Amino acid sequence: MVAVQTQYAQSLSIAVAARCQNPTPGWDDAALVPGGTIVKAWSLRNTLHAHTVSNHAMILGAVGERYSVIYHNWMQRRLGLDARKTHDEIAELLASGPKTRAEIHEAIPQFKGLPMVGWGIDVMGLAYERRLCIVGRGAGQRFAGMAPGESTSRIEDVIEAYFSSYGPATFRDLVHWTGLRAGELKAAFENTRDRLTEVYVDGYAMPRYFGGSAVSPSEMPLRLLAKFDPLVLAHKDKTLLIPEQAYKRVFRKAGQVEAVVLDRGTFVGTWRLVRSKATLTISVEPHGKWSKTRIRDAEREAARIAKALGAQRVEVNISRASGIATQAPGTICSLNEL
Repeated sequence: MVAVQTQYAQSLSIAVAARCQNPTPGWDDAALVPGGTIVKAWSLRNTLHAHTVSNHAMILGAVGERYSVIYHNWMQRRLGLDARKTHDEIAELLASGPKTRAEIHEAIPQFKGLPMVGWGIDVMGLAYERRLCIVGRGAGQRFAGMAPGESTSRIEDVIEAYFSSYGPATFRDLVHWTGLRAGELKAAFENTRDRLTEVYVDGYAMPRYFGGSAVSPSEMPLRLLAKFDPLVLAHKDKTLLIPEQAYKRVFRKAGQVEAVVLDRGTFVGTWRLVRSKATLTISVEPHGKWSKTRIRDAEREAARIAKALGAQRVEVNISRASGIATQAPGTICSLNEL
């Protein structure tokens, strides 16, 4: 996956559950600790992402300096603030252990009260330098210092990883995913093309590329993907996955990106989950007509996701949308036998 956008807390655990057969419930809580196996920090497109340690080093080792320049230029131009000295003070403060934002602002008040602080403008520059990450979740969330270490990655490594994870994709998709300009990526992309496979998709004029071992969408089973799932966000042109007439169902106001159901690599609905004690309720809103086979596949996949999230029971509600095959909503499964 390379990177999972994590403004929505459960995106990471669901994104992994959708792609792994038997993840241990709560694994991400154990991973989001100082020196843990997952690094959560600002990276691609100025947003919070979770990475493995190696992927975090690869991406920011290759393009973090460029992100940092963009950030500091914006801070100077829009807010008249040179954040470099303040960031050194924050790094020194975090050397004594993780801190909340309130604790950081109390000790170093220059950022306190600035607009967009909740989006990370107070610490984003440190994240790009691999000197800061977020540990814990919810009320236990803290900023932690990092020792950046060495990285020998090149931007070509990032490009190859992108097309291996999200191909077939276009060069424009790559530009969108990184958040950089086309001119900043063009030469490196050309250097990488001989290691990519070029394909043309019916109905699209632009060539697409993939790396590694490609899997045909027709071979992909039904999957429930997370809100802000990395596959959904990885392309500028999303019509290979989501038809234009369904965009408003997935991409909502205020930047919300709904959890989607894919079947054979194609959008077939959205879904949401609600926890209530030991029961996890998964409600599915189909797009178009669903067969009984697809309904059964969705119920099985919902039960698998629920087990991966640590639920004891799952209730699956599939709406009776126009044209949907008849079925009884509210299927309740005990997960002890799965």
